[in-house]
Amino acid sequence: MKFYAKKLIMVVLIMGVLISGIPAAGQDSPDSIPQTLEELESRIEKVLEQNNAPGAAFVLTDRDNILWVGALGTADVESGREVTEETMFRVGSVSKSFTALTILRLQEKGLISLEDKLKDLAPEAATTNPWEQTNPIRIKHLLEHTAGYDDLSLRETAHSDPDITLPEAFEYNPRSRVVRWAPGQHASYSNAGPAVAAYAAEKAAGQSFEELVQENLFSPLRMETASFFLTPTAEERLARSYQPDGVTEMPYTHIIMRPSGSINVTPREMGNFLQMLLNHGGFQGNKVLSPDSIARFQRSETTLAAEQGLDVGFGPGSYVTPVDGFLFYGHDGGIDGFLSSYGYLPEHGLGYFCSINAPDGRAFNEILRLIRGYVTRDLENPAAPAVEMTADEMQQYTGFYETFTPRQEVSRFLEVILGLTQIEIEGENLSLRPLMGGGKALIPVKDGQFRGTGEPVSTTVFIQKDDGSGWFMQGYGGPVSVNLSSIPAWKYWARLTAAAASFLLMLSSLLFAAVWAPMKLFGKMKNAKYLSVRILPLLPALSFIGMAVVVVLSTMAGDPIQHYGRITIWSVLLFLLTLLFGLASLGGLIQSIRTWHRQEIGLGVKVHSLLVSLGNMTITLFLAFHNIIGFRTWV
Repeated sequence: MKFYAKKLIMVVLIMGVLISGIPAAGQDSPDSIPQTLEELESRIEKVLEQNNAPGAAFVLTDRDNILWVGALGTADVESGREVTEETMFRVGSVSKSFTALTILRLQEKGLISLEDKLKDLAPEAATTNPWEQTNPIRIKHLLEHTAGYDDLSLRETAHSDPDITLPEAFEYNPRSRVVRWAPGQHASYSNAGPAVAAYAAEKAAGQSFEELVQENLFSPLRMETASFFLTPTAEERLARSYQPDGVTEMPYTHIIMRPSGSINVTPREMGNFLQMLLNHGGFQGNKVLSPDSIARFQRSETTLAAEQGLDVGFGPGSYVTPVDGFLFYGHDGGIDGFLSSYGYLPEHGLGYFCSINAPDGRAFNEILRLIRGYVTRDLENPAAPAVEMTADEMQQYTGFYETFTPRQEVSRFLEVILGLTQIEIEGENLSLRPLMGGGKALIPVKDGQFRGTGEPVSTTVFIQKDDGSGWFMQGYGGPVSVNLSSIPAWKYWARLTAAAASFLLMLSSLLFAAVWAPMKLFGKMKNAKYLSVRILPLLPALSFIGMAVVVVLSTMAGDPIQHYGRITIWSVLLFLLTLLFGLASLGGLIQSIRTWHRQEIGLGVKVHSLLVSLGNMTITLFLAFHNIIGFRTWV
């Protein structure tokens, strides 16, 4: 799942600040699973109450019957309106499933093909692709997140316009569609891709995309209120969404990439949608899509991992999530404080949908655990694949790796360091050890394929690079969901050493200031000269702390996307603090060099000042290379 709300994480990561919340309450036991619908409803209600989540809606269905429609809590805190079966929820990126299935239906009609080149269908939507001759962007790449696109900027995410057209939306920030690596190799989630595919479908069919979805999915599935727009019905029935306090309402955003995340829908309508998927494209005796289209919807084809036979990953508009030995097909979504998810088990004919109107990811994940556990409570776990790899065969995959396909290009500077990973043999398995977080076991299956504990299929695969210099590792939905590239050991240790040394030197200026600042304040350093040698190296550390404080306070003050996607006091403060960091680093280094010969300054002070200034300048050059110094989040 790729929640729309995850864009908030980008803002926090830019400052290197990890903001951890309080663990979700309502978890009676990590392994306890409800055995009845009554118990399931009671447990979910408890999670909502203990996490300030006002309301939620749910559906459980098999191929032919809606088994349960749950409606809990409050849809509108101010008016006291309760959630009912007819309450509408925003489902965010779940919309991508409808976008992809509509295009698959148009393919059945001969109007478009997943193999079509974007440049042929909509050249005005195509951006420069350095690999156009060998790896042109095709519709399938846009739907499976393998076009190499950046994700939407904060500016795009914050913009709200109910009347904007897709071409106008593309012009708002063309840099989101920069092709960063050869299409059709590595998946990196992007809200731009499905919207571009939808525009290509508009041109091919001669209708607006919203009309195409209405005609090919909403109407035949009797989803009478579902819409990409804030219709009069939605204004009346839509639940309000709230900040983590469960009281402060969040505004409705008319996102500019509607095909990627704008649908409003009731839980029962999602039940109809699930039944169609469980019946391989049929609904109540009518054919909505062909079984072949549903099979393609569930299948990933455009990554290196897919070429090696991996069955999990991004299909066009879908994702496979291994849970306790079962493979759930579906998609998650989040927008404006709503969190939603649907999933289904094709072989067992069971599916679920749930949505809450509060952005509490931990509470929502606990609800998903309860629902998925209930759905699978009486099912027999598939047998895990047998091991077919020796330790000598595994040895070739060990070594040092880096992440290299960031979802947002602006976060690459973090991944250069925090994405460093070691892979070692541990017992009969490989152990993946990221710089941040504990080790994760990769259980060998065959031919470079690995799985997580209890998983019924391979979820990770190693692919040799074309030049034979090392390996790519692609993982989807298992113990790791990441693209890694092998690197030499010296590069791993050089980055780690330089980053650690520079950061520790910067922080040492704070410890040094804790000694000399009180002494100066109380008159113990009356004869000390050239205080700038002490103050200038300290300013980058203070500006770093200032950035962290700004991010934390802005997050507490409301929606960070709105704070940083526009020119606000928060975005301007962040911009100024990054500038201060760079300028103070340069000024400190210059002053440390200029005053080196001054006998009035103690040798220890001069050495420390110079070392700290060199560390600060190293960080500044690194951040400047990645366009973080003077970072304008609203651009």
